Amino acid sequence: MSERGFTILEVLVAAAALSLVLLGMSLFYTTLTRFELENNSQTYLQRQATLIEDEMRRQIEEATATSMAVPCSGGGLSADSLEVTNSRGTYCFRRDAASTTATGLLEDRPDGGGGTWNLLSGTLATLTTTTGTCPALVAGACPSPMPASSGGFCPCLLKDNGGAIVGAAMTFRLSARLPGTDSFQTMTFTTTIAARN
Repeated sequence: MSERGFTILEVLVAAAALSLVLLGMSLFYTTLTRFELENNSQTYLQRQATLIEDEMRRQIEEATATSMAVPCSGGGLSADSLEVTNSRGTYCFRRDAASTTATGLLEDRPDGGGGTWNLLSGTLATLTTTTGTCPALVAGACPSPMPASSGGFCPCLLKDNGGAIVGAAMTFRLSARLPGTDSFQTMTFTTTIAARN
């Protein structure tokens, strides 16, 4: 019976092979974790955009064709804003220009006690923070993708061949920080909503 053990070279080769296997497994785990974070963040942003679009649709669809304006009337409001008047009163959807780090999408409401609601309040998502106003519109449609000079929310009015307002188009860009990282998931959404009346 042989009592020969392993040589140092054999031990080093086995340790190197085991290290490579463990490194590969850790890279695979890290990649899967990152993919899951990005996928969850993307799903979250899509849900937030749906909530925003539903609220805008609720107000715009009940508006009359002549009761929308870009920007909202009144002083000191963001140029990239949309005013909608329906049977409940006048609503203004506008970017929160007061903050330079985490802007929100505000809705000035006449009903339910009035006041201003942040459509992104209590969530991780924010409008992407950029500067400037909506670019010049071409053929009554918001540009897509939104240029960097935009403020994160670009509304515009849709008109028929006679120049009558028939609805509105909005482009907005949402961002959310990936948990545990310094990275952000950013998505741009464009929706068109027609007035029913």
